[in-house]
Amino acid sequence: KKRPPKPKYASRWDAGDVIAYFKSNDRLSKFSCKLFTGRVCTLLLLATGQRPQFLAELKCNNLEIHENHLIITVNPMCLKQDRRGYVYDPIKIEKFDNCIICIFTHLKQYLYLTAPIRGDCESLFICTTSPFRTASKNTIYRWVKETLSAAGVNTAKFGPASTRSASTSKALQGKADIETILKAGGWSREGTFQKFYKRPIKRVQSFAKAVFDEI
Repeated sequence: KKRPPKPKYASRWDAGDVIAYFKSNDRLSKFSCKLFTGRVCTLLLLATGQRPQFLAELKCNNLEIHENHLIITVNPMCLKQDRRGYVYDPIKIEKFDNCIICIFTHLKQYLYLTAPIRGDCESLFICTTSPFRTASKNTIYRWVKETLSAAGVNTAKFGPASTRSASTSKALQGKADIETILKAGGWSREGTFQKFYKRPIKRVQSFAKAVFDEI
């Protein structure tokens, strides 16, 4: 009671600024494997509202790629905190009209590029240098941090996990209903989101579309 839990940050960077940065860098062919992987990781974090740890635990068989959407099966082991007995709904991400920021397009391209080097590695994200083994949580943190820094985010203040609050706040601004946001974040109560994640930023659809303004 004397030291109640408090949110880590008093403010948040605007996810719209990072998305605008991605739109301005639209020549995917010019990116190195490392830069492209960081871009994919950051887009996926923004589109799902999850932490970087979630990406470190993802396996290729957690993905179902369909013609116009993909489905990610959520393994509770991927999450920092798990509620016993709670069933997590699969995450559905639809294909965007704008392929420059389309997570569906980026993930398909990433799987295509890494197929010759991943061997029998089941993890979705692998290291960009030999040996091409599973990328650790720290490696993914570094990729995302470098991507955010290039997009203009003050990474001395905001860590890679701040994508969670940035994306959920952006989704609320994009008029996603609160039930959609709570489901994306895995929260049971609105008060948790309001207290720890909803923050002012500087300037009924899917969570990802609300974040990326692809309504």
